[in-house]
Amino acid sequence: PLPCAAGTYSNVTDLTSPAECTQTPPGFFSSIGSIDSIACAPGAYTDETGQSECSNCEHGSYQDESGTTACKPCVRGYYCGAGAPAALPCDAGTFSNATNLASADQCLTCPEGTFCPVGSAAVTNCSAGTFNDRPMRESCTKCPAGTYQQRDGATACNCCTANSYCEEGSV
Repeated sequence: PLPCAAGTYSNVTDLTSPAECTQTPPGFFSSIGSIDSIACAPGAYTDETGQSECSNCEHGSYQDESGTTACKPCVRGYYCGAGAPAALPCDAGTFSNATNLASADQCLTCPEGTFCPVGSAAVTNCSAGTFNDRPMRESCTKCPAGTYQQRDGATACNCCTANSYCEEGSV
């Protein structure tokens, strides 16, 4: 007996020709002699019938479901390596306003006066009463007692004026 060719399958016995084998549907694959088709794993896909293997998602895309015919584009604040089953967030202190990033190295550094939590698609200015004097920060620091800051996006706090006092985080 000859097995069904790769990209086809059958669980029926007594077949008389290769034409009686079933073509593997898109989103699935089958190797030579398969009795059933197998769904592509997350991170991979097929977009045609009769495939003997799945293709990995390309850099900048991912697929979190099995048995699919296409990959999803990586979204802002995330990156996706080849064959990614999920989009991974940019690290704390970094951001990305672009889509389809392939690696964490493509995430941008948050500048002074801003902060970026994990998975940020944009920088956020430090609010009044806080500051950030270093790049690549996940959060801003409250102005210490004896200082204040009235504007957003500050990189330092101001000393309190004579004959006044400032509590931590003063505006």
